[in-house]
Amino acid sequence: YYAAKVAAEGGDPYNVDLARGMAGGYVHQYLYPPMAIRLFRPFTYLSFETARDIWFWLRVVLLIALVWVWRRILAGSDRMWVFYLLAIVAFNDSLYLDLKAGNVTIIEQLLLWLGFLCLVNRKVAWFCALVVAASLLKGMPLLFLGLLFLLSVERRWWYVIGSTAV
Repeated sequence: YYAAKVAAEGGDPYNVDLARGMAGGYVHQYLYPPMAIRLFRPFTYLSFETARDIWFWLRVVLLIALVWVWRRILAGSDRMWVFYLLAIVAFNDSLYLDLKAGNVTIIEQLLLWLGFLCLVNRKVAWFCALVVAASLLKGMPLLFLGLLFLLSVERRWWYVIGSTAV
């Protein structure tokens, strides 16, 4: 929030001292790529408390959408309960900590899993677009474009080169 406010005023969002000065106390350092600041900028038109609450509930709604995507991918499985149990045990309290900290992980995961759903349904361009969108938050998801080489996808080099260029 405060990094976006600093950027809106023409400052460097990576300068944690500027953000802390604006916040009047401790804030975490902004660690996302430069393009991601645009995602946070609309929140600066709101008070910190309102922005925090909207951001929290937005991610809760996106988490519900993520579970829906997982269900779509695993549709037809008579062992969905195993997946849900595994998810609870595997995530332990990391999901709670993620929601509390305000990370973008849920958004990143939703974009990636929507991409995987598109890839399974042979919608390669959508897969690439969703992977690129996820990589705007963190660069690592771009590596998932390598999945195109595991499938018989026509013009896969064009998809990979074009997506990487974007």
